[in-house]
Amino acid sequence: MAMPWVPYRIPVPGDRAFLRATRVIEGIRGPVVDRARPEEARGTDVVSAL
Repeated sequence: MAMPWVPYRIPVPGDRAFLRATRVIEGIRGPVVDRARPEEARGTDVVSAL
């Protein structure tokens, strides 16, 4: 976003930190969603709302 003229395949400062943060978030979000999926009941929690 800060440098829109740079193609995505060229690494820019912050890429590693962004990818690391994305992996952390996926590591937290993934199991939560996986646990909520088998439950067919419509709950009132955030995961069910999403």
